[in-house]
Amino acid sequence: MQEQLPKIAFLDRSTFFDSIAFPVARLAAEWQEHARTAPDDVLTHAAESAVVVTNKVKLPAVLLEKLPRLKLVAVAATGVDHIDLDAARRLGIGVCNVRDYATHSVPEHVFAVLLRCAAT
Repeated sequence: MQEQLPKIAFLDRSTFFDSIAFPVARLAAEWQEHARTAPDDVLTHAAESAVVVTNKVKLPAVLLEKLPRLKLVAVAATGVDHIDLDAARRLGIGVCNVRDYATHSVPEHVFAVLLRCAAT
């Protein structure tokens, strides 16, 4: 019998530029992308998922409790205020985020633009 791959649901892919690539080809998982996920669609889009990737979709306790296979919420940003962390902890769901990305990328971009302006 073939082992079933874990499911990963990206709930709000459209919150990123299309030019940002996600290296899903290397994952040993079934990847599902949803451009947007309305609050009423979270359970449908994340059904059977072991991992949920989100940028802005709110995941309160009432939704987390209805996703029994969920093991990880990966927030594609720095803030996690839209995730009920107490409920996630109680349910054994890990939550991770992109730490410090704004503190490096924004100043680097500004500096690069300043250099470009100075060169013209």
